[in-house]
Amino acid sequence: MQLFSFGPLPSKADLAYLAKLKGLAGISVTTTAGAMQKSYKGPISFQIYDQASAAAKSISKQLYFRAHFGDGCPKDLPGQVTLPGSCYSSGPTQPKSVTLPFPTDPVYQTYVDGFIAALGAHCNGDPTLAYQSACGPSRQGEDVEPTCPEWLALCTKNGLTAPRLLSIWEHDFALYRKYFPAHITTFGMENPMGILAGQLAYLKTLGVANFLCQQNGLRSTSAIGPKSPWGQAKALGFAIGAQTWGDVAQGNGPLATTLSIAKAGGLKLVEVYAQDVLNPANAAMIGQYGS
Repeated sequence: MQLFSFGPLPSKADLAYLAKLKGLAGISVTTTAGAMQKSYKGPISFQIYDQASAAAKSISKQLYFRAHFGDGCPKDLPGQVTLPGSCYSSGPTQPKSVTLPFPTDPVYQTYVDGFIAALGAHCNGDPTLAYQSACGPSRQGEDVEPTCPEWLALCTKNGLTAPRLLSIWEHDFALYRKYFPAHITTFGMENPMGILAGQLAYLKTLGVANFLCQQNGLRSTSAIGPKSPWGQAKALGFAIGAQTWGDVAQGNGPLATTLSIAKAGGLKLVEVYAQDVLNPANAAMIGQYGS
């Protein structure tokens, strides 16, 4: 099972520790489109990617990289909507509000097409890059659409139906495979508007070996059964993965239990919060479960 340290760009001291940590496959670094491009009409800075790639290479580890859209888009991108944080109750923390583009907005769609193309032109072929996340028009780049009344009213107003949402994700998946043919594309599974089965069916047409299907929020109480997103993806032949719910202090539960569930469930990859990975008390555990 591949274990990746999930968090900000590691410091030099952290890299020195990670370099000696047995069982760790790589580092996972996440940023946003807005952090890389202050204005949607302006230039894209690849500094964070270059720093992450150099950091992973310096300790002979792999890189897992995300640059997410949705609430991570440039602030001046037109057509964005604001929802109360209660619409997004998952995860260890809940924001006061979330501002993000509406998926059907044509300016947003054009922007994303160009960003993915530019990202691929810069990053594809980097031997340090193992996994590149397919991020979409939702919170934190994951496949999450809320069910709150405010969102449902926007869907009705803008004609967002399940088939239309599926077509948007299919378009994005195809772009990631077009511009990142040398790398594995990861997909953060949820089931917005009940489209997960359709998404997985489409991914299969693009090649099972090209994707790792990941449901985040793995914790010590999780169940990886046949009806779970993990089980559905695994049944179709996809490699599966997860990100832990948070660090242990955020309510993930005992890390050893979480990792044992992951291994028993056949997960290929688990992103573990950096706070837990960098804790010397967990070094033997990382070595035990990591390959």
